[in-house]
Parts: sequence; structure tokens; C-alpha cells
Amino acid sequence: MKIFLKYVVKSMVEKKARFLLLLLAITISTALFVGSMGAVESGIESYVKPQLEQLENKDVYISSKSGETTFSLDDIKEKGIKNLLPELNIPVIFDNKEMQSLSLSGREDKYIDKSILIDGKDLKEFQDEKCIISKRTSDKFKLKLGDDLKIILNGEKLSLKVAAISANQGTFYMDSKDSFNILVPYKFISKKLGAQGKYNSITANKVKASVKDSVKEFNDSNTKFSAKELFDEEQVKSQLSQMTSMFYMMLTIVVFMSAIIIYSSFKLTVTERMPVIGTFLSQGATRGTIRRILYLESLVYGVLGGVLGNLAGVGILYIINYFISPLREYGIIDKPNINPNYLILGMLFSILLSIISAALPVLKTRKLEVKNVILNNPSTVNEVGLGKFIFGVGLLLVVIVANALKSKIIINISPLLMIAAVASSMLIFPKLIDYLTKFIYVVLRGINGSIALSFNNMRTSRVLLGNVNLMILSIVSIITINSLGVSIKNVVSEAYEKLNYSIAIEASGGGVRSNLDKIKEVAAKTDGVNKDTIQFMYNAHGTIKDNQYYVMAIEPDKYTNYDHYIDWNDSDNKVVYDKFKAGDSNGVIITDKIAEKAKLAKGDTFDMKLRNTVKSFKVAGVIDGKLMNNGVFILMNYKALPKEYIDSASYSVYFNTSKSSKTVKENMNKEIKGLGGQVNTFEETKDRNIEQNKQLMTILSIFSYMAVIIGCFGILNNIGISFIQRKKDMAVLSSVGMTKGQRAIMIIVESILSVIWAVLIVTPLSYLTSSLMSKISESIGLPLDVQFNISYLPVVVVVSLALVFLATIPVLFKSRKLSIMQELKYE
Repeated sequence: MKIFLKYVVKSMVEKKARFLLLLLAITISTALFVGSMGAVESGIESYVKPQLEQLENKDVYISSKSGETTFSLDDIKEKGIKNLLPELNIPVIFDNKEMQSLSLSGREDKYIDKSILIDGKDLKEFQDEKCIISKRTSDKFKLKLGDDLKIILNGEKLSLKVAAISANQGTFYMDSKDSFNILVPYKFISKKLGAQGKYNSITANKVKASVKDSVKEFNDSNTKFSAKELFDEEQVKSQLSQMTSMFYMMLTIVVFMSAIIIYSSFKLTVTERMPVIGTFLSQGATRGTIRRILYLESLVYGVLGGVLGNLAGVGILYIINYFISPLREYGIIDKPNINPNYLILGMLFSILLSIISAALPVLKTRKLEVKNVILNNPSTVNEVGLGKFIFGVGLLLVVIVANALKSKIIINISPLLMIAAVASSMLIFPKLIDYLTKFIYVVLRGINGSIALSFNNMRTSRVLLGNVNLMILSIVSIITINSLGVSIKNVVSEAYEKLNYSIAIEASGGGVRSNLDKIKEVAAKTDGVNKDTIQFMYNAHGTIKDNQYYVMAIEPDKYTNYDHYIDWNDSDNKVVYDKFKAGDSNGVIITDKIAEKAKLAKGDTFDMKLRNTVKSFKVAGVIDGKLMNNGVFILMNYKALPKEYIDSASYSVYFNTSKSSKTVKENMNKEIKGLGGQVNTFEETKDRNIEQNKQLMTILSIFSYMAVIIGCFGILNNIGISFIQRKKDMAVLSSVGMTKGQRAIMIIVESILSVIWAVLIVTPLSYLTSSLMSKISESIGLPLDVQFNISYLPVVVVVSLALVFLATIPVLFKSRKLSIMQELKYE
């Protein structure tokens, strides 16, 4: 074994370019595999950790079952929990030019963590109009101990004296230049709000081993209060599921391309080593020994690629973590948790990818004839069979018919249909090229012999047809990924452009007092606002059968003037909405995704929990939610919301303007912010959401570039294989008068034809794969109408031709050094 290993290592490093190529292909795939697994955990960590840090690592949130937004601590039985932290929280405005929204928390002295204080550590006489701010806030706004911090609380201007400055830990962890926290004495703020002895936020730590068990014990012991987990990790994973599914779908494409690279590289390896293999066989080695040596080589590549891929995968996780770190502008980048299981799986993945991809060329050594191997006499001309063509046509017809059907089963098997579509094209095109080329060859034979030979070689050489195969895979992958990215961008734009409003005001009841009526009054009196279009919507969350769903509590008489994204003029949707509008306030509209998951249908009655209140609702109808809130939402009449939601939920106010929305915003901005609202124009909201989707676009682009790089390496390999296997044929042509220049023209034309034929196949195929991609995206919960972006095709063609030409240059140099005597010495 040691001798074989020594031979394998020596053979690997002899061809440094191919050695690096194979390592690169395996490393990229392994790195993306490890990165894909770790990206989910990093995403959850980036969301959960800052929140838990800000909530001082509490586990449980406690609220009153009475529906009151403020409540006393009386009657709370501390069963299953410990370390209660009661607060009185309310949003306020920083009274400066920018008018930032702030979070003000009233705490009693015993609940303030003095260990994180930097200045004013003794915190003497923390009472009346005093406050604690963070170091980040202090530095940003040049505030020192004793300085005044001016705020606006429900329209009233207040001045708070800075009594202490804290490190950016605990409740101050997420402080930024645009939004930060202030701690004030509880007695001061509770008196201002008329809520003495009451709180609107209570958090606590668990006592049991799990949060669920602690919550259960508390809820079993308390009749007036309810506890719940602060974060549901499964729900966060669900929110990230679409991104994860897209990530793995693109990873599959790149891995498939890598497998082609490894396959073609080992095919080239076997081809080049024919003389050595012949020597081994002539000395008594068995074909089994030859295969074991080649498998050992693929294993070594897999191990090396696994090590490098794991390192690169960890690097990818650091990069991902950097970009998703919420506080990176302040230099706070948390290190990702590297799960050792990911690295083990990465190594296994790398080894399996290398061995499985190399298996086919290795297994083909069983069919080698010893005579041809010793004489290095490979067969390069192959008859194109009709059977594969007929099977391919039949398979393609099945895919086309299945794609035309609207069925849940078809959506579920759409990835298989995608593979079948590409596979059928690969079965069809050799015979198609055969038929077309025969005619072209006859025409060109009397005009230019070199070019005519190029066409004929494309028809008969399995290696050159393999180039077309690889080009088809590369181009269809690139175009499909690009079309998907463009479709996502268009869908996001469309979703916002079809919402009919000029300005949106986001605000919250703050858990104590809602300023909704005051905000509506300010909007109504502002010049340029179309008063008839003013409407509001509460943002709620309802739980049905242990699953939480987004609830839009709307004004039924006005909502359809705002939402033009859902086609309410569609006959089915119109019937549903008219029934909802005319019915009582407990009627709701649900989307088809909720109907499927919750097993609900039109006319069904169900219970939904809103905060601590359980109410009975009736399904007025089911609609296709498209991509609004990922197609998962419930429309209900705002009058059906329990009082606790009306008093404290976040809400939005929408309206149109007769003047420039930017001007109208400027006119109302200060007054609205004084009431705790945030004003955004339609254009600002749309641009912000498109910007948020750029992360997905970037990921898709990365995979597209990977497909290009890997495809180019594969073509480079295949062109090399083509030359090695056809050296004898070229020598024969040269012996009967073909010049070096004519041979060069023939090779270049063959390379160009590999792109041209691939494009001719891919163009109609891309319409089908784009349609199938729509079904695949729907299967992962992201219904998109993916359209073939044909405008991208010329770019792909030009780049492909340039890359293929570059890959052909080394072959041209080798061709010039071709020795006729050396190649024909055994003839």
C-alpha cells in the first residue's frame, strides 16, 4: 500500500495544473457545503444573541391574562422562574435635529445592574428627572455626567440629567446612533404615565433544565399571568427556511458542476496514463489493481480537498457572520460557533464527492483491451445512437406535459423534472448535431476543408460532444440562476409598486398609551394629504394550533384601496372579500398556505390566541397570498382585536398625497416623531426592502460565478482530453498534407462550435428550466414567476467564447509541437 501511495502522490504532483484544478473543485464544493450548514446557525445566532443580550439573558416573558397592558406584581407566583425583572417601557423621541426614536425604561434601583456602569458607579440619588445612558450614546452625542438629554414623551418635552454612563452591555447592547435606550427612575416615569405600582414588561430566568418546562410550571401555577419563551428557535429557523432552501438548491448546481470537473479530470488522468497502465498490465498487474490505485488517488484528493474545504468553509462562515453582524459598524463582530459535526460532514462529503465522481472513468478501465492500452491507441470516433435520441425526446415530452399541469405533486417533484429536462437535452443533442452537421459538412467540404473537418469531428467525437455537454450544464445553470435573481428583484419591486399609498407612518401603542388618533389628526390637517385615503392597520400575531401567524387587523371599508398587489377584482377574491366585509367582525380571510397547514377551509370556525386572549373566528374565505409576508397572513377586522392589542400593538397609517410625498413628509415629520411615529415615503420603503434583498442577490451571484469558474475548468479539461485522444488522428491528417495553420483553425472552430451548439440547445431549454424553477421556488415557499432572462444570453455567449478560446490556447501550442513520427511509429 505504501508503494502505491507513493506512486499516487508522485503522479498527482506531476501535473500541477490538474492537481490544483481538482483540489479547487473539491475545495469550493466542500466549502460551500460547510458554509451552507453553518449559515443557518449563524443567521439564528445573529438574530437571537443580540436580543438575548439586550434582554439581559432572560428566558421568559410574563404578561397579564386580564388583557391589561400595565399590571402590578401582586399574585405572581414564582414557580418555574427566578430573577424577575419588571419594567415600564415606552418609546420616546430624542429632541434633536434628527428626532431619533428611543426606548425609555423605568426601573427601580434594585433592578439596575451597577456592575456595568463606567461613570457614576455609586448612582447616588437616582430619582426624579435623571437617566442612565450608554458609552456609545455618550460618545456619539458628546454627553457627560450632569449634561441634559432632551426627550419628547407623548408630545411633552422633558429634560433628563445624565446620572451615569454604562458600558454597552445588557439593555444597552444594541444601542446605535439612530436608536438607543435610556434608563430612568421607575417612580418618575410611572407618575408621568399615571401607572404607579404597575409595569408593562416582566422578564425572568428559567428554573428547570428547559425553558418549555419552566414556562409550563409557571402557567400551571398562575391563573392571572401567562409566561412564554422569549424566542422560539424553530420559528426563527422557519423564517430563514426560504433562504436556506435557496442556498442548498444553488449548492446542488455547483456540486453537480464540480462532479463533472472531477469526472473529466480523472478521465484525462486515465487517458494520459494509458502507457503506464499498459506497462502495469504487461507486467502482470490486474485491472482490479489499476482501479484500486485510481480510487486511492481520488481518496487522497478527497482528503486534501476536505481539509482545505473545511478551512475555506470556516472562512465563509466568518464572512457571513461579518456581514450579518448587527453592530459591525461599531467594530463588534461576534465569532461564529463552528460546529465540529459540520467539519466531519464536510470531510465525508469531500471524500464521497471525489470517489463517486471519479468512479465512472475508473470503472471504464475494466473494458480496456490490453493491446490498445499498451500501444496507447484510444478510440475517438463513436457512432451516435438513435436509441438515446428517441428516449431523450420521450423524456422531454413527459417533462413538458408535466410542467403544464397545475398539481401539488408536480410542484413536489419539480427538482426531479429539472434534472430530467437537462438530462433529456443531453440525450437529444448528439443525434440532433449529427443530422444538422451532415448537411453542413457536405456544403463546407468544397469551401474550406479545415472548417468542414471541425463540423464533422463535432458530430463523431465523443470527447467533443462531452464539451458541448459541459457547456450546456454551465450555460443553463448560469442563465437559470440569473433569471431567478432578476425574478426575485422584479417580484419585490412589483409587490411594493402595487401597494397604493404615498406615505406610511409606523408607530406603536408603547404598552401604555396609543397615539393613533393623534397621528391621524396630524395627517388629516397636513397640507397635501388626501384625507379620504387615510387608513390604519394593526400588526398582530395569532396562534392557531401551536403555530403562530402574522395577522393584519385592517379597516375593511378601506383596505382594498391600499392593497392592489392581491387582485381583489378577481372574481373568486372579490366574493371572499365582499363576504368578509359584509360579515361580523369575527370573520377572517386566510391564505392557502395557512389553510393547508392549519387544516382549515371556507366556513370553518377556529380558535386563535392573540397575546393572552383566545377568541373564536370564522373563515370567510381562502386566497392566494402570493409573496405578501411570504404568503402567510390573516386579514381580520381591527375591531376584533382584544383590548390589550389595541392599546399596545404596533400599527401603520397609510395615505396618498396630492403634493410631493417628500414635501409632505417634511411638513409633518417633527410632529409625528413627537408622537412616537416614524414617517417613510413609498419610495423610501421600497428602496429599503430591495436593499434588504440584495443579500440574496449577492448569494445567487456568487453561485453563478462559481458555475462559470467550474464550467471553464471543465472545458479546459475536455479540450485537453480531446487533443490527447486525437493526436494520432491529427498526425494522420498532417501526414497527408494538413498544415499547422489548418490544424489550428480546425481546433479553434471546434471550440467555438462547442459554444454555438450549446447555445442553440440551451436557448429553448432555458424557457423550460425557468418555468420549472418557478415550481421549485414554490415548493420551498417562495412562489416566483421565473422568466427566462434572454437579454443575459448575449453576455453569456461572449464570455463563454472568450473563456473557451483561452482554454484552447495551450492546446494550440501543444499542436504545433506534434510529432508525426512519434504518433505513427506503431502503424
